[in-house]
Amino acid sequence: MPDWNTILNDITEQINKADGKLEVAKALLPRIKDVAKIAKRNAIFYYSAFLTKSPPSQLVTIQDADMTGFMTACHGLDYSKGLDLILHTPGGVVSATESIIYYLRRMFGTNIRVIVPHLAMSAGTMLAFSAKEIVMGKQSSLGPFDPMISGIPADGVLREIEKIHKEVSVDPNRSFVWRPILEKYRPTLIGNCENACKMAQDVSRKALKTGMFIEEQNVSQKLRKIITYFSSHIKTKIHDRHIPIDKCQDLGLNVTPLEDNQEFQDAILSFHHTILILIDRSPIVKVIGNQAGKMYINNASLQQIPPPKV
Repeated sequence: MPDWNTILNDITEQINKADGKLEVAKALLPRIKDVAKIAKRNAIFYYSAFLTKSPPSQLVTIQDADMTGFMTACHGLDYSKGLDLILHTPGGVVSATESIIYYLRRMFGTNIRVIVPHLAMSAGTMLAFSAKEIVMGKQSSLGPFDPMISGIPADGVLREIEKIHKEVSVDPNRSFVWRPILEKYRPTLIGNCENACKMAQDVSRKALKTGMFIEEQNVSQKLRKIITYFSSHIKTKIHDRHIPIDKCQDLGLNVTPLEDNQEFQDAILSFHHTILILIDRSPIVKVIGNQAGKMYINNASLQQIPPPKV
């Protein structure tokens, strides 16, 4: 497998030969074709620039506008071959994720495998739950899908309300301590938090039950364990908690190590490095495409995130 520097040198050479022009589709196509050829399945990728650029969140997160990209990537494919969906996303809107799951299921049924070369966080994890199998490497992570409302974890708000109720029930004087916080809660916030948490849990539960565990009987306890962990702010502590492959397997998810197939691992990571370099060297903030060369690309002129000072 070529490493990051080798791929970077190859892309730099291509740019030099093209008089400084970066041909994204031309550089990506051989890599994604390799993935599809090895697996003998359709390959669709969904990538955003959330790690290296700082655009408005709607440009790099899962949104309703992404449906156009998925429709473009799915058009003309042989759906009987199934789908390998390669994900790299920080998450996004739950309702948009639900619609994408529904659409992909309509196209490919349950013959969907999700590959996570690095990160599929939050709603990206919910999208991964729609697969019959998730493929992760030692470096890969899923993430909690506890909803955020105005930057505040909805489940955290609900747990805080429970704590306040318990403390004040035992000692009414504690109400004076909590009053300044409660006064900052706007009307309908608690109800919105409850609804957001329930929706995320319901979408994830349904995706798992009708896909990954469709042939299993009596999966209620397994589903409860998985959903409770991924949706609990108390259990995961922070919204961007990285949940590695061994934890996902311990929870009962059907997760296969990427390292089990060396040829496929090489193809996936070569593609992953290539697309990240292309994103870094171009205005791309999001790209959705397939092995046939169809690509839906969103560009934006943005300042890159500076490296941390040491």
